Amino acid sequence: MKRLLPLLFLLVSAASAQAQQVFGNEWINYSARYWAFWVATTPGATVFPDEGLWRIDSLTLANAGFPVGSVDASKIQVFGREKQVPIYFPGDSDQVFNGTDFIEFYVPKNDAWLDSALWDDPDHINNPYYSIVGDSIQFFITWDAAPTSLRVYDRSPGNWQSLPHRPWYWSSSVYMNPQLYRKGRRDVNGVTTSMTGDGEGYFQLDWLNDGPGSNSNDGPFDIAMPTPFILDNVQMPPCPVTVVVAGTNSASNQCGLDHHLTIRAGLSALPQVDTAWIGERTMKFNFNLLQSLNQLDNPTTNFRFSLVHDLPLNCGMQVDYPDRQALAYIQVDYQHQFSGFESEDIHMEVPNNGETLTALRMTSNWGPLMYVYADSVYRITPVYSAPTWNTLVPLRTGAERTHIYVSRPSNIRQVSALYPVRGTGYFTDFAANPVDSALVIVTHPKLMSGAMEYAAYRSNESANQCNTLVADVTELYQQFGGGVLRHPLGIRRFMGHLLASYEHDPQALFLIGKATQAPKLGGGDNTGYRSHTVQDSLVRRLCLVPSFGFPPSDARLTLGLSGDPWDLSVPVGRLAAITNDQVLDYLDKVRALEQQQEQPAAWMKNVLHFRGGFTPQENILFGSYLQAYEDIVEDTTYFSGKVTNFVKNPDQIISQAAADSVYNLIEEGVTLMTFYAHASGGGFDITIDQPGNYQWNGRHPLVIGNSCYTGNLHLPSNASASEQFVLAPGAGAIAFLASIDLGVTGYLYNMTSNFYQSFTEVNYGGSIGEHMHYLDSAALFVADPGISVTSGVEQFTLHGDPTVILNSPDKPELEITPLDVRFQPDPVTADVDSFKVVARVRNIGKGTGAPFSMAAQRWMLEENIELQPVLQQHVMQQWEDTVTFTLPVLQDSGGVGLNQVEVRADLDPDAIAEYDDQTNNRASQPLLITTGDLLPVDPFNFAITSDPAPTLQASTGDPFAPVRTYVIQIDTTDLYNSPVMEQTTIQAPGGVVSWTPGSIYSLNQLQDSLVFYWRCSIDSVGNGGYEWREFSFQHINGRKGWGQAHYFQFKNNVYNNLIYDRPQREWDFYTGERNLACITQGGSVANCKWTKDLVVQEGGGCTSEPALHLAVVDPLTFIPWTTYWQGTGHFLNANNDEGGGDNGCVINYRSQKRFMFKQNQPSRLVALANALSDSIPDGSYVLLYTYVRLNRPAIDASPLAATLATLGAEQYAAGTVPDGVPYIFFCQKGNPALRFEIFGGPTEQIDTSLYLPVTGDIGFMDAPPAGPFLGWDALHWSIDPNVPSDSARITINAVDDFGQTTSLLELSASSTDSLDLVAAGISQLDLERLQLEAKLFSDTLFTDPRPAQPVRWQLVGSPAPECAIDPPLGFYSSVDSLFEGQTGRVMVAVHNISDAPMDSLLIGAWVTNAQNQRQTVHWRRNAPLPVNGVVLDTVSFNLAGLAGANTLVIEANPRDTITQVYDQREMYHFNNIATLRFETFRDRENPVLDATFDGIHILDGDIVSARPEIRITLDDENPTLLFDDITDTTRIKVFLTRPGMNTPERVWFRLGGEEQLQFIPTQGSENVCHALWRPVLAQDGIYTLQVQASDISGNSSGDRDMFVRFEVVNKPTITEVLNYPNPFTTSTRFVFTLTGSETPTAMRIRIMTVTGRVVREVMLNDLGPLHIGRNITEFAWDGTDDFGDRLAQGVYLYQVTAQLNGQDIEYRETSAGGLFTKGFGKMYLLR
Repeated sequence: MKRLLPLLFLLVSAASAQAQQVFGNEWINYSARYWAFWVATTPGATVFPDEGLWRIDSLTLANAGFPVGSVDASKIQVFGREKQVPIYFPGDSDQVFNGTDFIEFYVPKNDAWLDSALWDDPDHINNPYYSIVGDSIQFFITWDAAPTSLRVYDRSPGNWQSLPHRPWYWSSSVYMNPQLYRKGRRDVNGVTTSMTGDGEGYFQLDWLNDGPGSNSNDGPFDIAMPTPFILDNVQMPPCPVTVVVAGTNSASNQCGLDHHLTIRAGLSALPQVDTAWIGERTMKFNFNLLQSLNQLDNPTTNFRFSLVHDLPLNCGMQVDYPDRQALAYIQVDYQHQFSGFESEDIHMEVPNNGETLTALRMTSNWGPLMYVYADSVYRITPVYSAPTWNTLVPLRTGAERTHIYVSRPSNIRQVSALYPVRGTGYFTDFAANPVDSALVIVTHPKLMSGAMEYAAYRSNESANQCNTLVADVTELYQQFGGGVLRHPLGIRRFMGHLLASYEHDPQALFLIGKATQAPKLGGGDNTGYRSHTVQDSLVRRLCLVPSFGFPPSDARLTLGLSGDPWDLSVPVGRLAAITNDQVLDYLDKVRALEQQQEQPAAWMKNVLHFRGGFTPQENILFGSYLQAYEDIVEDTTYFSGKVTNFVKNPDQIISQAAADSVYNLIEEGVTLMTFYAHASGGGFDITIDQPGNYQWNGRHPLVIGNSCYTGNLHLPSNASASEQFVLAPGAGAIAFLASIDLGVTGYLYNMTSNFYQSFTEVNYGGSIGEHMHYLDSAALFVADPGISVTSGVEQFTLHGDPTVILNSPDKPELEITPLDVRFQPDPVTADVDSFKVVARVRNIGKGTGAPFSMAAQRWMLEENIELQPVLQQHVMQQWEDTVTFTLPVLQDSGGVGLNQVEVRADLDPDAIAEYDDQTNNRASQPLLITTGDLLPVDPFNFAITSDPAPTLQASTGDPFAPVRTYVIQIDTTDLYNSPVMEQTTIQAPGGVVSWTPGSIYSLNQLQDSLVFYWRCSIDSVGNGGYEWREFSFQHINGRKGWGQAHYFQFKNNVYNNLIYDRPQREWDFYTGERNLACITQGGSVANCKWTKDLVVQEGGGCTSEPALHLAVVDPLTFIPWTTYWQGTGHFLNANNDEGGGDNGCVINYRSQKRFMFKQNQPSRLVALANALSDSIPDGSYVLLYTYVRLNRPAIDASPLAATLATLGAEQYAAGTVPDGVPYIFFCQKGNPALRFEIFGGPTEQIDTSLYLPVTGDIGFMDAPPAGPFLGWDALHWSIDPNVPSDSARITINAVDDFGQTTSLLELSASSTDSLDLVAAGISQLDLERLQLEAKLFSDTLFTDPRPAQPVRWQLVGSPAPECAIDPPLGFYSSVDSLFEGQTGRVMVAVHNISDAPMDSLLIGAWVTNAQNQRQTVHWRRNAPLPVNGVVLDTVSFNLAGLAGANTLVIEANPRDTITQVYDQREMYHFNNIATLRFETFRDRENPVLDATFDGIHILDGDIVSARPEIRITLDDENPTLLFDDITDTTRIKVFLTRPGMNTPERVWFRLGGEEQLQFIPTQGSENVCHALWRPVLAQDGIYTLQVQASDISGNSSGDRDMFVRFEVVNKPTITEVLNYPNPFTTSTRFVFTLTGSETPTAMRIRIMTVTGRVVREVMLNDLGPLHIGRNITEFAWDGTDDFGDRLAQGVYLYQVTAQLNGQDIEYRETSAGGLFTKGFGKMYLLR
């Protein structure tokens, strides 16, 4: 570009003005209204205006809504370049803008006036005449916005003849040709910063000298500078020259000179510059040229640039070292005559020699119009007096030169359109309405509706709420960016303005809109939006919200605004959206993620690491980096994550991560995915599938890409990995963090390490923006960060909302699920004394190092017995730990059969504050303890039966037990020694074993209500003795129920203060001592409990807050008081009811045997004092002990201190007991002789054990629960008093599924002997189980009182039925040793062995796989099961995913999955469960992979069509795991390496919503699927197709990928057509190769004799099907002519012609050219 441009007068003025402006908006009066208009290239301009004069007329203003009729015209003002512009307004004197009035003003070209803040050093600006941002700029018109309205004043030419005229003026000739953008100074890694720097900017194409012998043009290089109409006068002053060049070599040489330049100018060609330098530097040369030395010429002055190739070969430089240099511009100021004016506007600099006026005479073929910038700005129209235009001009006082702009009036441009800013004319005054701590959103008008909706969500709906401020980027250009379109200073200075204006800084900047890079780097206009052409490129249209510098840096928009150049003052993120739909899609993802974050979940701990690399060394290095990240993220202090690693297959250039594993993890949910790999913009060398091919379920992670270019969202293709992940609707990442340019391995490691440290610890719970701030600060916190560190921070770009918070729960959340509980050994049998409960516990919330209790508790469901929990302390060592408990089997105490085991975390006590202490802190699993023993079932224990001769039925503990010998006995005594005792021996398999005794039942005819005892066992022979299991029952005509009516039936009841004296066959009161004991430890939440008679009553506590625990024991009954629960218990404190729950504590859903009073709450201490004083009666035993420690100051400040003193706590009252220690106090209230105190050190364990005398006249007996029953009718009893004054009371209790009792009714046993349960309202309660409790009193004064003696108690009703799995009646199994995908089948028989029918029988089944994961496979309701009826049910299920060892459990009458209540009431359940263990073989056969091109198998390197149909076939032998899911395209991965490329690109099944590969699933029993690809291969050369494939089981198609090399030649050609074999005897075929994309439309082979006689013509249709590539025809010539006659032996010629659409196909010569000449070939026929 060669132009005559102005001198730097205006530039200097603008720079001076800018220096006084801080943010660029100082020119705005926010109470005034402004209209904007374009004065240079508009966004859609078809011309490229330069500088010039512009006019606005009244009509244009009025059409724009400007109030021309009401505005004082004298106050109209125009602003541009952030200052007021003088305007010529000849009609403003009347203060009215009349219809013929106009405004006129000068507009300079948008040069680099605003760009200095984009450079690291203004001295590095390579060209002040060319903006690196763009040419488009807006000016503004307003009124009364500034105190003074600047004007251009009319001035007459004056008496121009009165003064001598000037012979010359200073003219500035500037040459520039900004063809290409140069990146400037780089370090040894090739990295450059985003701040524009040394050697950077637009230059013309490089000059190169790489030494003699090279093919390059080594120079010299000449530039002809325009210097027309130079005043030829040797007396003229020197002419200043500026030349700016730069070295553009790569950064490989940093220690030796590598550029040497000489510059010669003018006719004399004298050297002006001779210098050498290193690397990419901008070199500015200033020198003078003298006419006296003949150094300037008219009309051009030549400048010769020589790159001298003579530098010393230092630092490894080679002889042919390259010296690359580029020219930015040349400026020559010279003496121009006042002539030679043509069509262009002109800038003059008139020397000032102290005059105030001077005369000018100009020769021009058009009438000039002059703007003279003297002390004021004057508009002068010179007068013509042939042959010159003449005028006087004023000169600027005190200046060396006066600037004059001369314009041709016809060049004046009209402003055609204006618009009010923001639609109202008012700029937004951001400082007037501060939005503190805001998320600042900057967006483009195209995306404003989506951005506003996003802001509304952030400020109103989100759980992560914050203030929001939305700014229109076009307004920011106007206010803070000098009106320059896409100028990044508009955003940067806007953010600086907010920082200076707001009390609390913005918390983040979110750019909603895509940016493209500004610089044009080459390869056409589409590489950058800053073009010097008029083309409105796609790149410019896509740049909605610009970035800063090159490589583009969003961080640079705020970096250093606080005053610290290395401080990221406001974290920055971007959403590279180009449509509102993309914004709303992203909002949906944010909303979905933040809804998930309301409650912690295990998936939030998932972190995926992907390691790539090309060499073993890189594999080790990248692996070590990822291991360091893993150590950080798995630390349990805060985040406590779980890392899963994926590594690249070393044999592949690009490797696919394990597809199924990645898919499953993503479907489960992931918080963070980190790649360390090589990459291009579109992906990594270890890849995963397209985001849209996974199910994300609203669980979107952050992706960190430690590689090059993957974060480059500034390319017009929208194909970066960052954009693919973040912009995918409903899929992919919530944010993507990666470098947009080169990434240096070590520095990437440091930055990501900083991010991990911030996220997992330093700023745990903070936003991504906070982590970015920490990352940047930590990286730049060095004396001199250097280029690589600085660029890494600048270009590590966040794609996503910086206020998003990654999954960072603020409290711990312990979780345990049923899948986490398993048992060892498996199965658990009665053959062992104990078993292990192995439980996995996870902290899915914030990490914690605090100890907490783990408890395992067991319920023996068959006996309805709750056992005491087993406790142990645990501290999490990782996010998921394993805890093991050892529990006894208790074979002889009811442990055999169905049990329920519950594992609890932090509930015994609740020591850690969590989100949810109930629903996920406990998990239970059914445990079936099997035994080879035979267990009695029917009649059930204590049964009342109306059948005088019931069949005795027992079930084996294992329904699949082998055939064994069993013994069954029946007698009327439990000693089994009476004369009527009967016994049988039975051999039977597992299931139901039945026997009907004989003569013993005849006793029922002699005695009513006789009690029978019966028992069963495996035969003692070979089993070490008998293992008897005993039941008893009673026959009463016409009645059914439950009862104890014989003394021996009472033997296993539970007694309190009562003795079962079997020898005497009576009951007696207990007289002796009872034990109370207590243990507590200072600082411990677990080592705290009290016991009674060595049985733990309560342990632990609630949270870790110190408390006092109170236990109260009745002195007569020795029964402890309980907390209030469901209508029973004692109410001592509003916080000690409902199962002992407390504020912030767990409700245990039961009454507790201790009361808790937190010491840090005064109201609790008052309540405790009141309880001790008033609620507890005298004589009661009182035990008070600390939980964690004693809070003495709190107690002393409450009434409790005085109460303790009253009760006898002497050591406490005396002050002997210090603060912060464990403390135990015991007393009998009202008995000064019985009291005890003990305390220890702060962490010491203290304990006490007291033996207390008991002499009772009251005792208690509890019967085992009765039931389950379908209904209850009556209660009958008989109790004999020893003396008439003895009395008894019977309590009827309801028993729930967990053995907890609730009192229903208490009645006197002496007033009557029966109770109608229907009339009492108990029958209507529909209770499964009732339990009877007797209180026996002696009211006598005897020294040895005796209680009333129970005789019987009986509950009459309807017992529940009883069914059992009974394999002898039906069993079939086809489940073991099958393969995945096949169907397993098991049939079982269920037998009703009771005398009550069952409704429709529900049968369920589940499989527990090798990973302890339970899957329901069967849930069917069968027909009703009548008395003695049998149901046969078949369980069928697919074995897919069940490779390895499995357990099938079949259960009749299972529990409801929601209510956990059995589907039907039933007496026993242990015999409803059958367990089968089986193994499924894994599919380990590899599938077969195949590929064809247009239906042909090609050889390596074959030519194929440029538009081939590539069919990839995957064939698997597995007949069950079929490729039949059309949506599952993950099994085939296709890559293509194009000619000249080293890195393959992934070919996706769908890209951008368009199908690329067509997936064809299997259609029948043959398990074969296909992928069809029909590419258009427009580039000639060698391609490589790479295919990876696997079957449904994950077996790959081979140890290595399939590679197929092929060649594409787009031009239609045909090679030599040869016959084979040659010579031949019977037949020969024709072989040739076709190229292009279409086969010939016509082809003929003419076979002739050597004399030229044609004997056979073979046409296209004869040859058979042809294809692009190598062909061998189906046609075989057999040596006959057209008539079928055999030809003689000899030599024959053949001629080939081929056409495509009527045009001859070009012949393509190969190495076989010697056998085929000019379309002819030769063949030999042998006979």
